[in-house]
Amino acid sequence: MDAIFEGESPRARLALLLHHFSKLEDTREPWRVVYPLREVLLLVTCATIASCDDFDDIVAWGKHHLGFLRQFSEFHHGIPCERWLRSLMNRIDPTLFGRCFKSWVASLWPGRHDFIAIDG
Repeated sequence: MDAIFEGESPRARLALLLHHFSKLEDTREPWRVVYPLREVLLLVTCATIASCDDFDDIVAWGKHHLGFLRQFSEFHHGIPCERWLRSLMNRIDPTLFGRCFKSWVASLWPGRHDFIAIDG
């Protein structure tokens, strides 16, 4: 574990992630939201870091690690299916998502974030 994480709680790191991704708008009608955007972003980010390459892998990872994810958020309805996850992620502006991700990584590893490859 890098020194930057010493003394920080996992919840503090999650708060930092969500802060950087707060620029992403959830355009869904609030009363219809079953899977909150913050939970979806946590799932997708964690699964991607864990080398998941597609939505099927992300869903499988999420189901397998649901206990871990619930340490940070309720995930009251569990993990969404692959089709739903793809649909929601396709609604997010990929350029804005990339900027949010880069700013999050830059805050975690100042001066080293240029080494993070982002594709697709």
